[in-house]
Amino acid sequence: MLGREAHVLIVYAVPPRKHSSIITSDSVYTGLSRAFLAAGAACVIVTLWKIDDRSACELMTSFYREYMASRDAAVSLQLAMKTLQAKENTRSPQHWAAFSIVGVTGV
Repeated sequence: MLGREAHVLIVYAVPPRKHSSIITSDSVYTGLSRAFLAAGAACVIVTLWKIDDRSACELMTSFYREYMASRDAAVSLQLAMKTLQAKENTRSPQHWAAFSIVGVTGV
């Protein structure tokens, strides 16, 4: 890679399944996260349940703004969550608490 180390950040959402006996969200969450990490991603940000699109868009916009400044996914996600918590219409955890980080952050 031209002597440079790449730091890859992956963000994905796990959609709920109708037939959980076939495959569970947990196994998708773990399997996809592990696959991205094995492929070289430093960390993966996932959602643990379905989130309103507007809330997810607002959180991710705030997250990327913070991430561009700090390059620390954990700090950026925490600040983005606090941004949503401070607003009346997104204060409830259903709008921000589903996001989780797997892997190494701040590298």
